[in-house]
Amino acid sequence: MSEKKITYHHGIVAMLIEMSAADGNIDKQELLKLVKIVNQGLTGGDIKKAEMLINETYGLWSNFDTLEDRCAFIVSLALQIGDNLKKSDKIFIGKALGAIANADGNVHDNEIGFMQICLGCLDITLDDLQG
Repeated sequence: MSEKKITYHHGIVAMLIEMSAADGNIDKQELLKLVKIVNQGLTGGDIKKAEMLINETYGLWSNFDTLEDRCAFIVSLALQIGDNLKKSDKIFIGKALGAIANADGNVHDNEIGFMQICLGCLDITLDDLQG
């Protein structure tokens, strides 16, 4: 991945992967939701492109030695995204995070905490997601 440029899409997918892992494991429902969101929302239905983006991002995501280092990196990406995307795109990301958190039918405290951090970085609120 070192020769590939990290894009906003990688940053978004990194947030989605971290959300899927925030409850302690990435389960099937969360993974399926992540793939659906990336395929429909980021790659325009190009499943090969979605698969490549997820695999590249997962490779980057899984290279961190500690959760703290990984989250610090994701937060830095989220802050950059928050500074450079339209509000409607930020709301899409926030709703995607919520959909993944709820994919297994249980929203855990760690998922809520991670979502709050991401929403803060994106400069949106829960009210923005409901509007």
